[in-house]
Amino acid sequence: MVALNNEVEKGDDGSFPRETATPKGGDRMDDPASNRSTSTRPLVDTNAFLPQQNEVTGATSQLPPIHRVKLSMSLLDEAGKKVHVFTSMPKEIQSVPKELVDMSDKWTKYPPLAAYYKQGQIDSPMFLFKAYLNVKDDLPKHKSFLATELTIEFAERMAFDKWQSSTRIYEESGNEIDLSKAIYLSRPGDGRWEYLKCLEPPQNNIAKLAISLKSMWWSYTLSKIISKRCEAQKSGDPELINQEDEKTRQYIEGISVIQEIWAAPRGTNLPLQRMAIFLWNFKQTQRANTATTSWKRIHAPMTLS
Repeated sequence: MVALNNEVEKGDDGSFPRETATPKGGDRMDDPASNRSTSTRPLVDTNAFLPQQNEVTGATSQLPPIHRVKLSMSLLDEAGKKVHVFTSMPKEIQSVPKELVDMSDKWTKYPPLAAYYKQGQIDSPMFLFKAYLNVKDDLPKHKSFLATELTIEFAERMAFDKWQSSTRIYEESGNEIDLSKAIYLSRPGDGRWEYLKCLEPPQNNIAKLAISLKSMWWSYTLSKIISKRCEAQKSGDPELINQEDEKTRQYIEGISVIQEIWAAPRGTNLPLQRMAIFLWNFKQTQRANTATTSWKRIHAPMTLS
């Protein structure tokens, strides 16, 4: 959980607020009880969109399919009571697949995709998450927390471990957010890469993972949006309120996220291989509507002709 403050301020250097406590869901990477390495070497090559060729192994058909997905983004009070739902996923099973060629804005919203195809191929399953957000008009008077939860269940055809994720967040026009200023890091890095926590021992050949949604960035962003909407509401000026509503809608629709899930076969020295690519886009719901998120498989060609 990450605090959602009534006052949103940047640091003296203009950076985003930094995380000072362990959020719910195990987002911290410096768990003292963990045997994970504390090396400052990047998990994979973060200076390029794709790892080196010898780091990509296997074929899409050999990768474990996703069994189900759960998602919630909520506002909790100090007692842990849910006071608002920004979005949730009522349906854990994916909806009808979509063709990549039918996504007209794929290259601008998800810049790495073009680089992947330019360097060779898309070698892992791809999924589209369409998230509707219900944004509040005011912040609670008392301390509140943004609680985000995204769990993915992989049906393992072979045992994998060393699960890791890479997350890139973009604003309108494909401008990437510098997550190193938004996320508390226990070691040098670019803020994209994180170890993934397995929520329970694999059962029935299922690996259940907690995926980070970069809660610190979302907490800052939603606090900023809500504060501006609150000021507009207090003015009582219908034109100003409508203008702020339109700004909010445009900003949210300009956000896009690309996440990559990586793992290696357990008990081997084989390099990480990409297990899945998640593409996220966002829209704002009307105030009275329930905000939900859906997901579907994207049929992507191995190469672009």
